[in-house]
Amino acid sequence: MEDIAIAKDIESLRTIIAYLPVADSEEKYVLSKKQSIAGINLNQKTVSGPWPLTRWSPEITNPIVKNLYRPSPEWIDSSGWDPLVDENYLQEIEGETYYLGCLNMMPLRYGDIDGDGQNELVLFLGAFDYKRDMVVFSPERQRITFSMRYALQDFISFPGSKHQYIQRTRQRGNNIGVRTYAKAFVGNFDGDDFLDILVWRKRYESRDASDGVSGFRLTAQTWQHFERDLTAQAASETDITGEYLPQDTSEITIQGWLSANELTWQKGYPSTSECQDHEGEVIPEMHDPLLNDPDVLK
Repeated sequence: MEDIAIAKDIESLRTIIAYLPVADSEEKYVLSKKQSIAGINLNQKTVSGPWPLTRWSPEITNPIVKNLYRPSPEWIDSSGWDPLVDENYLQEIEGETYYLGCLNMMPLRYGDIDGDGQNELVLFLGAFDYKRDMVVFSPERQRITFSMRYALQDFISFPGSKHQYIQRTRQRGNNIGVRTYAKAFVGNFDGDDFLDILVWRKRYESRDASDGVSGFRLTAQTWQHFERDLTAQAASETDITGEYLPQDTSEITIQGWLSANELTWQKGYPSTSECQDHEGEVIPEMHDPLLNDPDVLK
């Protein structure tokens, strides 16, 4: 497949790290190391795309959400760089190492995730076990329609520190260790004709070394509502994009929807492991008793 890309002088597809055959089609979808997606027809030697995977902006417009993924809520880099806004998606692993339920074992997937009769590409990307992203890409729309950073883990045990865990990436400053996780719930929750995605995020920070309780404490959580309202999109200046866009829905309302549908943390996605010999078990990191949060255990 790379030889077709090289013949067409498509630089972004020179190193393919994952590919996926499409049922009843001659085309294969590919993911390149330079974070581009394309469809390659081996028989006709044609390429659809490539489409670059740039950060999906609707995920990061809310400052409260951005703060959940920063080293500290008040953190501002002296250069102005923002870790969630200014970086694109990554795919960095160590050999055959798999992280957070081994979802990165199959970084490129294809199927109808929301039951609307149209297939999407779902990608599991990230940097080692430090940060993991789920990205939904529509080949029909040729764009990302939803994205969620489902894990940020920046902590390491450091004896002698005032915290039980400090940040692995910024050890010199003795900064407090951080863990942030997110779960997605797909359905029609508000009773209209359009599909919804609810995102529940939780941020944890290390307890002090002097604390009699081991592990972390819950410091913040948010609930956010995304909806794909194709009627509203058709009437907008951008026309129909197929994206799930943030809605101005109160957190109390979202919590009510989850409660009414008996949707707990463990029923959100992702939840179950795909690791060998642990298939179907909950992903340990996202349901860790050391988080000291009863929500994650039910």
